[in-house]
Amino acid sequence: DDSQILSSSAGNEILKSGPTTVTNHTFEAIQSAIDGGYDTIYLEPGTYTGNNSIFISENLNTFTFIGNSTILDGQGARSMIFISNSNEIKIQNITFANGNDDGGGAIFVERGIVEIIDCTFTNNTVPTETGGGAILSSISTVNIINSTFTNNKANLGGAIAWMGGTVTVE
Repeated sequence: DDSQILSSSAGNEILKSGPTTVTNHTFEAIQSAIDGGYDTIYLEPGTYTGNNSIFISENLNTFTFIGNSTILDGQGARSMIFISNSNEIKIQNITFANGNDDGGGAIFVERGIVEIIDCTFTNNTVPTETGGGAILSSISTVNIINSTFTNNKANLGGAIAWMGGTVTVE
């Protein structure tokens, strides 16, 4: 296990890349793990909520989210994940529910390469003229494997919309 937590002289934790498990059920705790440099984040079972979307951006590469009976709930107020300029992002075994955003009710991918495996998207909405009730992809490659979409709504692409790039669903 390459994962280490080191203490600085000020008592703050300095995180080295490797796996971690998020136990605090908030988007902010997930964001903290991403910002801390972990490359694999395991989400323990339960429902996660937050005041802000989770951002994966600025050339973060080879990053994995793995859920286990995990729900990311946008509470009808926000999307769950925004991915920009990042490659080899894997999202697995997570339910995305009640997202609401102008682009991609649950997930927005811009200039990324993302694989979504065994996920569920339910009750996500885009209230404006843009699309992707569950997922909006822009100039990206998104592979969706063994995932389900139920009751997602948008003017364009109730479940999935893309503008440039490739989206595959298996």
